Amino acid sequence: MKVLIVFDDVTCFSQLESLIGSLDGLTPVCRIIITTRNKQVLRNWGVRKIYEMGPLEYHHALELFSRHAFKRNHPDVGYEKLSSKVMKYAQGVPLAIKVLGCFLYKREKEVWESAINKLQSILHPSILEVLKISYDGLDDKEKNIFLDVACFFQGEGVNLAMKFFNASGFYPEIGISVLVDKSLIVIDSYSKITMHDLLQKLGREIVRQESINPENRSRLWHHEDTYEVLTHNTGTEKIEGICLDMSNVKDIHLNPNTFTKIRKLRFLKFYSSSFNGENKCKVSYLQDPGFAEVKYFYWHGYPLKSLPSNLNAEKLLFLEVPGSDIEQLCDGVKRHGKLN
Repeated sequence: MKVLIVFDDVTCFSQLESLIGSLDGLTPVCRIIITTRNKQVLRNWGVRKIYEMGPLEYHHALELFSRHAFKRNHPDVGYEKLSSKVMKYAQGVPLAIKVLGCFLYKREKEVWESAINKLQSILHPSILEVLKISYDGLDDKEKNIFLDVACFFQGEGVNLAMKFFNASGFYPEIGISVLVDKSLIVIDSYSKITMHDLLQKLGREIVRQESINPENRSRLWHHEDTYEVLTHNTGTEKIEGICLDMSNVKDIHLNPNTFTKIRKLRFLKFYSSSFNGENKCKVSYLQDPGFAEVKYFYWHGYPLKSLPSNLNAEKLLFLEVPGSDIEQLCDGVKRHGKLN
């Protein structure tokens, strides 16, 4: 028989094997279409052509949104700019477009404004629930790689990230391959790791939900949370990474023993998106121990004349202190081949 068979949302090879057995019973003119979140499923089944879905073009996205938000093919008068803001947030993802369209249907402009502002920091629960399906299918090592990319390595070089993940015990060769197959990350033509903005928000929301208190989360990237933890000296062993854009804060007065409480810190990045080399971290000295597990150390405007004495050169992969004399600072840290 000449048949068309569609398997939708396949998660593993055994599903196809159980339903169809082998392809021997089908004629050459038959066609099978499989949709899946995992490219490896397609490879296992010998799929000849893989088509990767891209985002909707703007005018198609706006039309889809309008059908749900206004029950017509275009926005109502006066809602054009607000609809454009939603399009910028959704970035062509049909799921997000439909969910937000239904959510905003028949709501006042003031509610739209409030909802759009809220979405910048908190992912809509319905979008979170669907996007999280792929994340839940990862093992613990793969989940850690995904969260590190979402919080720290978006747009960074894949070679450095691979070294960092390997030193963290995450087996990145297979882990990154799995994340790429599931379209959770992309390695672009410049060998940079990237991910869709909504997936980055997913990763950060997963970390945010680890605890209501930022000091009990595994990763800190939001300047307000980081500022609160550092200025109040409430860091704990839960924290594995800190990334702070110092252009968003005023002076930070650090207690010398701040990092002794964060014993499992793997990643530390104090940078300035405004390219201001001003030293905003005020501290007289840093008490040992505190940096023994750090593998990535970037501190723009580093305030001291020497690096922390217990910065472990055997584990340190990346060291950069813009605005400081690197040779002088490195007197206390022996150089090893793995250090970038």
